[in-house]
Amino acid sequence: MIPTFFTDLKDGVEFRKKEKKKWDDMIGLSNPPKTKTETLSTKPKDVHEIRLLNEGAVLFSDGYLRMYLKKGVIRDFYENLSDDYVGYITLGHLPLDAVPLVFGTWTKEDLTLVDIGEGRYALDCKPQYNTKLGIVNDILSQEIPLSVSVEIDGELDFDHSMKLEAPVYESLNISGFSIVGDPANVDSFNTLKNGEEKMDDLLNKIEQLLGNKPAEEDKPEEPETDETAPEELRKLLKKRLKMLHRKKMQPDSWQHVSKKCRHASKRCRRKTKT
Repeated sequence: MIPTFFTDLKDGVEFRKKEKKKWDDMIGLSNPPKTKTETLSTKPKDVHEIRLLNEGAVLFSDGYLRMYLKKGVIRDFYENLSDDYVGYITLGHLPLDAVPLVFGTWTKEDLTLVDIGEGRYALDCKPQYNTKLGIVNDILSQEIPLSVSVEIDGELDFDHSMKLEAPVYESLNISGFSIVGDPANVDSFNTLKNGEEKMDDLLNKIEQLLGNKPAEEDKPEEPETDETAPEELRKLLKKRLKMLHRKKMQPDSWQHVSKKCRHASKRCRRKTKT
């Protein structure tokens, strides 16, 4: 079960999204392009990419302005980022100088510049997690919504910062990002795939393997019955996978589970129309 705390967070994020739209409609501060190079990615969006940051207003939970990113600052950061720069991934903004625990890394090759309209850009990332660490796998396998929050510094437009009573960035640098519960950037909420989604992916792969039917000449005649049997198989697989996860079984134990799942698949196929 997911704690009510995260449901409340989602409601708060939806409120901030609406307020952000209002702020972005009112404020159109921008930086002129420094180059004419086309930097937008034309590759299809990867399902494992996460949203790091959007230009425009970033708000507190009450809807008041926390900071503002001028149009073009993310574009400029991406264009000027060195190809050999390696950013870090941490948990809960723990300082690396005090807690040297790196959950993963990313480079410019892992970043995608996204045009979100009205002259504004966003930045997506395909993180490279350090899955050798048990804590990384434990964090990412949770069923709760997981979000990310970037760690930035940069130059401020002091005149507009004084007028808006909030930092207005005219340039920025992203050194890394952290896995958090409630991010400042609203589109970074629940951007990481949670355990339930990973479980579904695994179930789909197993179903595809179990769905390999024998050749027509070897296939026995099967009676026609109800079409809900695949759902029964899915529930059975899900139950066994969750049990396996709880018991932390070793890899060789998968053979035992796979054997039972294949038997279940045969029983279900007998009940299914072909």
